[in-house]
Amino acid sequence: MEKGVLVDTCIWIEYFRDEPGLSTTLADLIKKGVVFTAGIVLFELFQGIKNEKEKALLKDVFKGMHYVEMKSQTWLNAATLVKLIKNKGMTIPPSDIFLAQLAIESDLKIFTIDTHFKKIPGVVLT
Repeated sequence: MEKGVLVDTCIWIEYFRDEPGLSTTLADLIKKGVVFTAGIVLFELFQGIKNEKEKALLKDVFKGMHYVEMKSQTWLNAATLVKLIKNKGMTIPPSDIFLAQLAIESDLKIFTIDTHFKKIPGVVLT
């Protein structure tokens, strides 16, 4: 079985916009059953919904999807990761750090178009 893939919010946005290429790739991953999501992604997507139709669509898409959650140790590891990145003179949004730490601990690749993830040690991109 293919390694699991934690999908970043930016990819989901492009998926729902039916962006050629990205939408097809994500649809293929969904069909293979390797897509994972996390609370931070759900938060970012659901806070941007405009109406009940969009809300119902999102709920339907994420129903039954693999889910990874931040544990207390994950939060501590994310803090250590931030310090490492700051010591290198970089700043990365907390949401990206959280997603990266979840992917690292869960042995998942990240599907994103966000270049921040290339700067985070231990992250494997798809």
